[in-house]
Formats: sequence, C-alpha cells, structure tokens
Amino acid sequence: MRGRLRHERTQPWSVTGGRAPARLSRLSLRDWHLPLLAVGAFIFARLSGGALPWFLFYAVTGLLLVSWLWTRHLLRNLACRWDIPSNSLTVGETSEVRLRLYNESWLPATWLEATHQAALGEGSSLAGAVPSLGSLVLTLPVTAARRGFFPAGRLDVALGDPLGVFTARRLLVSDRHLTVYPRALRVGRLPLALRQPYGHTRTHRHAQEDLTSVAEVRPFRTGDSPRRIHWKATAHRGELQVREYELAATTEVHLILDLYGRGHHGDGPDSSLERSVEVTASLARTILEQGLAVGVVGHGAKRLTVPPGRGLRQLRRILESLVAVQADGVLPLAHALAGESRSFSPRSTVIVVTAALGRDLVASLLTLRGEGHGLLVAAVRPGGPAEDEWAAALGALQAESIPTLVVHEAADLVPHPLSPAGVRV
Repeated sequence: MRGRLRHERTQPWSVTGGRAPARLSRLSLRDWHLPLLAVGAFIFARLSGGALPWFLFYAVTGLLLVSWLWTRHLLRNLACRWDIPSNSLTVGETSEVRLRLYNESWLPATWLEATHQAALGEGSSLAGAVPSLGSLVLTLPVTAARRGFFPAGRLDVALGDPLGVFTARRLLVSDRHLTVYPRALRVGRLPLALRQPYGHTRTHRHAQEDLTSVAEVRPFRTGDSPRRIHWKATAHRGELQVREYELAATTEVHLILDLYGRGHHGDGPDSSLERSVEVTASLARTILEQGLAVGVVGHGAKRLTVPPGRGLRQLRRILESLVAVQADGVLPLAHALAGESRSFSPRSTVIVVTAALGRDLVASLLTLRGEGHGLLVAAVRPGGPAEDEWAAALGALQAESIPTLVVHEAADLVPHPLSPAGVRV
C-alpha cells in the first residue's frame, strides 16, 4: 500500500522519536565499477608512470572517497517522526498516522527508498529524493483491528550518494505507542436486581437515604434525629417538623471475567476471549451509565482487580485494565469464585462473563445466590466440542431462573427477549 507523499522544506530540528541505535545502521558498496576503476588506474600508474595516470588514479579515488563521506553523512543526519493524532484508539476505529522523514544534512539525498512496517494496518513504501534540510511526508491510514499496546511502526530506509556507489540502510523505530481499547457498547436492557429496598417500611436491611431528594416534611416524633429538623418549616408551622428522605435503590456490581486458559476457544478478533472482553467492557459502560458502582475481577496469570467505582474515570480504569488481558489462568472459574465471594460486599450483584459454562460453575453460582447476592451470567458461545456442555449448563441456569445474556457475537450487543430467564444478545 502506498500512502500520500509530499516534499517539505524545513530547517534542521530535534525530533523526539524515531532515532535508531547505531547497530541498526550499515553502509555497504552498491556499485563496484568505480572501485575497480580506481584499482585499474593505480596499476596503470605504477606500471607506466607519468603525471596523467597518477592524476586519473587520484581523481577516481577522490570521487570514491567523496561518495563514501556523502553517504555516511546522510546516514548520520537521517531522522523520522511519527505524528499521531491520538495515542489511544478503540477496536474498529480508524485514524491517520503522519510519518515525516527528515534529512537534517546540508547535502541532498538524491535517491531514497523506505518501507514502513506497521503494527496496525497495512505497511507502505515510498521512493524519491529528499533535498537538503528537507523532508518527505507520508500519511498512513490506521485501523485498529485488535486490542493491545502497539508501536506506531518502524521504517526501513535505504539511501545513497548521487553516483550510486554506496548504499546506507537504517532502521528507524518509533518510540510512540498506540493503545487500542476494547469496544464498550451500550446494552439496552439488563435484568439487574437492585439490592436496596424502597419505601419507609422498617427492614433489617441497611438502606441508603438519598439526601438530595426530600420525600415529605412531617411532625417530629419521639426517636427522630435532631439533624433532620426542618427549621424553616418549624418556624412557619409553629411546631417541630422533620425531613423524610427517599430511600435509594442501588447495588454494587462485580464483573467477573473468566480468564481460564482451557475455557476459551479460537484465535484473533473472533475468539471467545475477545468476545468476553468486549462484553465485559460493554456491561461496565452500561451499568456505570445507570449510576451504579462497578468493579472488575479476573483470574489470569496475574490477578485482574479494579475496585468498584462510579463515573467516567472508572470506565477508563476498566478499559485500561482490559487492554492486555489474556486467557492464561490455570484455575477454573468455579474454583476461583469460591474464594472470591469473601471479597464481595453484602448483597451485591455478581455478573459472570464466561465461555466455559459447566456443572461446577452452575453450582458455584447457586451458592452465591444462597448468600444473598444478585446474579447475572453473560454466556459467550464457545463453539467446537465444548458447546454441548455449554448448552446443558445454560439450560440449568435458566431452570434455576438465573438471568442470562447469551452472547453469539460481541459485535452486536442489542438485547432481544429470549425467555423470562434469558436474554439473547
């Protein structure tokens, strides 16, 4: 692929990235005609003598030396800069990377060939001449096809002197990196059970009052807190009045991402792991937009933990934590949940995102429900031989009236009703 190329005249300046180590540079002989001519002129001068043969030898040798110094000087004064509009992209997003190749020498590069090797998108190539103190600009389209951390790219450059005697090669590596986040789509409807009671009935549950929402003002009763006294209403009515606040319905949500290595299938963007990651990000976004607190836990080679929180900053923390996760866990999720339940807050909601449904996991989920936690299972269809066991476990979940999201493709997170116990995504 070839990008858009143009020349620019510029003054020498310091570039912040792209300078390659010296070990990645080399200078070699491209054309042997001039060196052979110098050797022949030397032999001829030695055999015949005289001023003219020696002048011919010195002239050819001088040209050879000038060509070598020219090429070496260009090599030392070559630099590259990658201009990136944003250091972060989302899977499926397209951007442009502007690559500037600078000749900071007073000597022109009469010919130059460069091949750009991109970590994202297709590579590209360019060829041309770069004037003294000038540059070439190449604009490259970049499409983020998968999540992760990627270098902006590297440029393999070949250039030489005007006579084409020597060739210098240099590998310029960018110090700029791109972060590709998983997509966080919006799920239209989630069967979340809000764990906080409504109303004013006495209850053994700990309720949270919404101090921004006054339900009513009533006369003072024995046992009311003095902090609730509404002094303006008291002065107006001539007797003590207190505020009665509404009770807010809320829950703390824990997203559990299954990172068990043997529980995932497929490679690349269509693998069950990538679908699971995208579903986790989408659920986090949707729940945070409802004003609830969300945290993420994953049991991989390194434990993934994002404590529950609210707001846009929490969404960014979750997305950043999901950028590099891999299915490298050695502990099945059913066993991990047994130890994880102790860290859940009382009567919280647990959402499990997994492609490895089985009888053991169903039993662990029923135990969590028995402890008073709300449940939701996002079941990613694995495909392959594991699908029969997955389907049987899904049926067991629905028989126990545990809400489920059946995920066929993470690219489409628009829910459609499947049954009272399940929602097909």
